[in-house]
Amino acid sequence: MVMIVVTIAIAVGIRGLVLDHDIVAVTLQQSDDAGKELGNIKTDDKRSVLTRLIALMAFWGVLGDFLSGVLIATFAIYRIGDTIQVKDVIGIVVDFRLLHTVVRDFHTYAYITIPNNTIYNNVTTNLSLAKNKWMHVNVKLTNVASGGFKEDVPDVSFVRRIIINDLLNPTKKENYPDVDFTRIKADILGKYKENGAGGVQVVVFDMTNFGTDVRIVYPVIKPSTFYAQMRLNNRVRQILSDHNVGLAFQG
Repeated sequence: MVMIVVTIAIAVGIRGLVLDHDIVAVTLQQSDDAGKELGNIKTDDKRSVLTRLIALMAFWGVLGDFLSGVLIATFAIYRIGDTIQVKDVIGIVVDFRLLHTVVRDFHTYAYITIPNNTIYNNVTTNLSLAKNKWMHVNVKLTNVASGGFKEDVPDVSFVRRIIINDLLNPTKKENYPDVDFTRIKADILGKYKENGAGGVQVVVFDMTNFGTDVRIVYPVIKPSTFYAQMRLNNRVRQILSDHNVGLAFQG
C-alpha cells in the first residue's frame, strides 16, 4: 500500500515538474516574442524618424529655394536677359522660376539650372547693371613641353598683346561689334590709374601641370548677347591658334 502511495506521489511530482517546465518554456517564448516585437517597434521608430528627417531636409531645401526666389523677384536682382556671374558660372539668364534659375553659360554653351538659394547665398554679380560692362572669355592654355609634367607657363603679357593688336587692326574691327574701343584706347594711353582697369584684361585664375586657365576680359558698350559672346569666344580661339598658343582640351 505504501509503495502504491509513493509511486503515485512520484508520478504526480514528475507531472508537476513537466507542467512547470512547460509553463516556464511558454513564458520564456512569450517574453522572447515580446522582445522581438519591441525591437521591431524600435526599428520601425528609427526608420520613421529617419524618413521624417529626410523629408524635413528636402522640404527645408525647397522652402529655402522658394523664399530666395521671392526675394530675387522682389528686389529685381536680375531679370531674364541679364548677364550674371554666380561662382564660376557666367552667362545669360534664360529662365527664372521661384525655385531655380536657368543660365546659359558663355563658355560651355550649356543650360545650367541653379537653385535660387545657391544664388541668393553667394556673391551674385549682375554684369548688365554695371556702369562699365564687360565680356569674358575663359580659355585653358597648354603649359607642358612634353609628357604633361614639365611646367612651361605661357606668357600672359604676350596673350594680351596679340589680343589688343587684333582689336586695333582696322580690318578686324567688324569682329568686335560690341567692344568699347574708347575705353581700350584710353587704357593704352594710360588714362586709367590701374593698368588694364578700363581696357582688355588677361587674368590667370588657375594653374595645373596640364594647363593654365586664363580669363580674357573685354570692355563692351552694352550687355552681352549670347550670339555676341559666342562670336567673341570663337575669335579669341582663332587668334591664339594663329599665334601658335596651345589650347588645352576643353571638356
